[in-house]
Amino acid sequence: ITFPLFSQSQDPVAESSWHERALFVAGLTKPDAQGLGAHAKNTAYANHAQLMGAAWAFEKTNSLDRVTEWRKTEIPQVPGDQEVFYPLGGADLPNAMTFFPDAPRYTFIALEAVGQVPPLTAANRDAWRKGLPGIRQTFQAMCGLNYFESRMLRVAWSNQTVNGVLPLFLSFIVRMDGEVLSVSNFTLDPAGQKVYTTETGKSGI
Repeated sequence: ITFPLFSQSQDPVAESSWHERALFVAGLTKPDAQGLGAHAKNTAYANHAQLMGAAWAFEKTNSLDRVTEWRKTEIPQVPGDQEVFYPLGGADLPNAMTFFPDAPRYTFIALEAVGQVPPLTAANRDAWRKGLPGIRQTFQAMCGLNYFESRMLRVAWSNQTVNGVLPLFLSFIVRMDGEVLSVSNFTLDPAGQKVYTTETGKSGI
């Protein structure tokens, strides 16, 4: 999974769609918001938003804020033009971005499948709602421990519509005040070159 910190999307429709999905899964969609706001006007989503917010507040106070203070003292001179390469990082984007906030790109290699976060529609609304608790439990576990374990995804993978590490990455990006411009799946050919695909599974992103 690779995240360029500075990039421009050429597709404003996809840009809006992915960012709205990220906000929704992170519990940040307001009931009066355009687009997905209509799906946030219920008690279940209000509960999801409250629990996601509480988990993130715990992560910031007990881990990330402390890392920030430590970083300022111990590694204040990290060059801002160096990329972050995180083998076996799972979905641990918060620590990567907190230790190295000025990196132009973050690349994660992990054993967990990417998963999917499809557009939320009237047709798959119920499946989406059933998938949020699993994602939330994994998010809460990560925030509580401040590290990622593969077994955390067992609950998240129980839903066939919204699953994998992708919803976690999207949640962390917007919780850290980022904007999701686009998401593209790819695999690597024998020469190590990216081959873009519509498949999710174990492809890169």
